[in-house]
Amino acid sequence: MGESGQRITGSPVFGFLLATAVSLGIYAVYGFEGWLYRDDAIYLYAGQQFADGVAPYISIFDHKTPLTPILSGLFVSMGRLTGLEDVLAVRAGWWVMSGLAGGFIYLLGRLLFRNALAGLIGAMAFTGFWSFGREAVSGPRAKTPFVLFEVAFLYFAARQRWGWAGFFAALATWVWQPGVVYVLFALLAPLIIHKEDREKRFSGLGYAALGVFIPCLALFGYFLSKGALVALIDGSVVFNLTYLDRPPFDWFEHLMAPVASLFKGYTLMAVPAIMGLLYLLLHGLTVYRHPVHRVQEWSAWMPLLGTLPFVFLWTFLDFQGAADLYPFLPYMAIGMAGLFWKLSEGICSLQGLSGLTPGRVGSAVAVVLALASVLLYHGTSEDGLKAQRVSAEQVAERFPGEEQIASIGLPELLVLTKRQNSNPYGFIIAGIDRKIMAEWPGGISGFIRSMENSGVEAVGIGPTEGEHKDLLFEHLQRSYKKERFGYFDVYVRTKVADKPSDPKTN
Repeated sequence: MGESGQRITGSPVFGFLLATAVSLGIYAVYGFEGWLYRDDAIYLYAGQQFADGVAPYISIFDHKTPLTPILSGLFVSMGRLTGLEDVLAVRAGWWVMSGLAGGFIYLLGRLLFRNALAGLIGAMAFTGFWSFGREAVSGPRAKTPFVLFEVAFLYFAARQRWGWAGFFAALATWVWQPGVVYVLFALLAPLIIHKEDREKRFSGLGYAALGVFIPCLALFGYFLSKGALVALIDGSVVFNLTYLDRPPFDWFEHLMAPVASLFKGYTLMAVPAIMGLLYLLLHGLTVYRHPVHRVQEWSAWMPLLGTLPFVFLWTFLDFQGAADLYPFLPYMAIGMAGLFWKLSEGICSLQGLSGLTPGRVGSAVAVVLALASVLLYHGTSEDGLKAQRVSAEQVAERFPGEEQIASIGLPELLVLTKRQNSNPYGFIIAGIDRKIMAEWPGGISGFIRSMENSGVEAVGIGPTEGEHKDLLFEHLQRSYKKERFGYFDVYVRTKVADKPSDPKTN
């Protein structure tokens, strides 16, 4: 009952593996030595600390949910077992997750359009989203695993496999709080879809609830075992309600920013992506209104179209950069799958082209999309990590002591020198300065004094924001002077603290 009227052919497992493997090959063209940015370094550092036994939020404070640093830590641990360096181990893990996301795009497109080639087209279109693909091998970006869990949820919800849908919805939420919409959908959808069948309705709800419960139990159990349950609640919930600070902005520019970012971060795919999104909406409406399709197919389309408005709203209201478009990408890729497959059928119906078949044209489209992605990543590949390693080595050679290096906005330095920060605030943005001022003994002054008393000789400095930013640097510059080490700005100790003391008593 699909758009083409054809049956699905071929093994879904083979198609999944093919789409995953091709996606991995395309992303690998960019290379694993890309520049390590602050946001990525936050999760890498938290992952290193997790591998050493320190829980997220205790190691470095962040106001997002904790699954990203935990995943990073698991990959760090696997890398250490196999002799793979920490950064490359985590990037290899993110690369695999990105490839798997392409595999699930294939499965979802195949299911919705009832055609394996449509699914493959969607997976190849997905590889063309440059900003996502670059982070697939040079992250770890937090929203990469979110996309994997998001599209896995959409696929299993479309198949009405409510246990797995709830499981992946919970994982998405533990990566990024807005994923809770998928949890709500997983719990409510069985009640709506199976409203005429009481047994299926409540069994579906039960399976979904079990799927949600399992990751939650595991995470709460971990944080409880580390004595960090309060830190989990504080970082993922309380901070966002009490201290989170967003700078003022112009509403028109803010609402236009996602569109501008789409064209900047996704280049030639921007226009097809927008067209695909429009096609997705129109085709979904057609399925809903068709008297036969409404019963047989609408339940498969409902997870995709039912969650899209929330993704749209959240993206435009809380947009901060190209990565905030990631949750949109599976929807766009599925829309492009249907659009390009429909165009393939249309081309074959033209007079004089009777020798062509939709399968041949669709295959050619998939190949062209894959080759275009290869050229895109090959043409933009970079190796900034090498220069960062050299800069970090300069700092480490001058300050060899284990506790001599700290970070305020430069967790990259901690990652590359494998040093542990003297406090949980390795970066200060979005209201973290307000938290320090309110909760740290002595406020900002006590915070800087505690670094002095801890023997910190070098403080890596990166982007720092907040209403107490000037006060922070005023106190920092009383004892530290800015120097440049390659690509890194580092404040170097110029005087010894008056007397060592416990910062909690200051």
